[in-house]
Amino acid sequence: MITNEQIEKLEWAEGTARGITHDAKYLCYPILDIKVKLSSLAEENGLGDEMEVYLDAVSDIANDLESAFYECESVFKDKLRELEYEEELGEEA
Repeated sequence: MITNEQIEKLEWAEGTARGITHDAKYLCYPILDIKVKLSSLAEENGLGDEMEVYLDAVSDIANDLESAFYECESVFKDKLRELEYEEELGEEA
């Protein structure tokens, strides 16, 4: 039997997870700072094109990392959906 308390607890956890993963949005700032420094250093030494290849890879990985953090929310969303579905089935029976 699914209780309202279980659902409310998961709803709270989902909202809290969303707040936590929102912090991942700000990971880009220190990464951008490092990229700018490396790019400038490479440009000063005539290696801008060579560095660009690596910095593009860093950007891709940073985007993947941010996305992975946001995907963590699905643990709570999926369980909440599952409980709500079970609750609907229980009401129909």
